[in-house]
Amino acid sequence: KDLLEEIPRIESAQKIPKRARKPKKKVKKKKPNQRKTVAETQSVQQYMVEASTHVSGTKDRSVIMFWLPHAWGSGQEAMETAITMVNEEKLGQCSFWQQGDRILMLCPLAFPRPQVVKLLMSYKMSKRAAILKEREHDWIRISNIMDEDANWQDELQPIGLYGNEIDSTTSFSASHLELEKRMGIFRQIRSAATFSGTQEPSLRIAVRE
Repeated sequence: KDLLEEIPRIESAQKIPKRARKPKKKVKKKKPNQRKTVAETQSVQQYMVEASTHVSGTKDRSVIMFWLPHAWGSGQEAMETAITMVNEEKLGQCSFWQQGDRILMLCPLAFPRPQVVKLLMSYKMSKRAAILKEREHDWIRISNIMDEDANWQDELQPIGLYGNEIDSTTSFSASHLELEKRMGIFRQIRSAATFSGTQEPSLRIAVRE
């Protein structure tokens, strides 16, 4: 206190406070909440019926069933490639269906699974072969596709049976003959034919996004 009184002071000088004052806090003005707009992408769900390639009631038997690869072309071109394969591999008569420009093929003989894997690999269908080898069967779509609004895509239409008839010692898959019939294709079965597995096909309703 004495020291402050001894310091010369001019009249215009402000009085020095004896205690330090706390600086006033600056009040920040609140900015209006800016909501971030997040673009919501809604996935569309599709519903379909799928059938297993496994011969129901057997340990390791499988049929040859798949949608013809895009690499084979579409329509007639893809059919010709498929029929060539059917005859070269002696698969007998196989059934075909069409949906738009895609074609579904089913050869209902009950082959040992490793034989089907080998055939798929030889025709560069490595993805299908890997699934069959790993999971011991594959699920194949056998119906139209329905979206959430109950709208159906192109209808699946039976084309018929194609391929040379053969005298095969391989049994038919009973469940896939039944599936073939339910899907609108009927074949004449020779009296000497044999059958493997049970008659009821393995089906499921699948949901895809």
